[in-house]
Amino acid sequence: MKNKNNGLFALFAFGAIGALWRRWFGGGFGKAGKITRFFKYAVLILVCLTMLYVKTRCFIFLGETKTYEEIVSFAFHWAEGHGDYFFVWDTGKDEGRIRWIDWALRRIYGKGNYYCFKGNVTGLVLRYGSTSCLVALCLGNPLFCLSSLLTPLSYVITGKMENPTNKAEFLAGALNFALFYLCL
Repeated sequence: MKNKNNGLFALFAFGAIGALWRRWFGGGFGKAGKITRFFKYAVLILVCLTMLYVKTRCFIFLGETKTYEEIVSFAFHWAEGHGDYFFVWDTGKDEGRIRWIDWALRRIYGKGNYYCFKGNVTGLVLRYGSTSCLVALCLGNPLFCLSSLLTPLSYVITGKMENPTNKAEFLAGALNFALFYLCL
């Protein structure tokens, strides 16, 4: 029973750390949010190494290339932008989305018809699905593909609240980090 409780504590702890990291990565926390992305990724790598240590009880620095693939793919999961699809409830036409996703959305909804809730959510699913599948492949665990639904869901749930982006980043970070920890 003690190991199960420790596992739940670690799951919630890394979820909380992920919530804070994702909001920080998105520019939150005032001057602290202005720190370079390089430093933010360095912190992400340290958090991932800590997750691995907690899960496996050994230090993994050299020799385990699969471990590096897992961490690098998780960092890449956050590195790719998400355009303005995260304004899921916005139906106004906009510019400069992600080219390949725009192409796919035009095929699904027709030219100019994807500036809607469904188009924005589909854009987020495509964006996060493309990287979550890579993470799942590197982890050897298809469960991480759920991230492609959890992240858009975070923006849908918080989309009509005050400061929706802040809240969505906290929620998406918590869910993704907890899922990554579970899948290790």
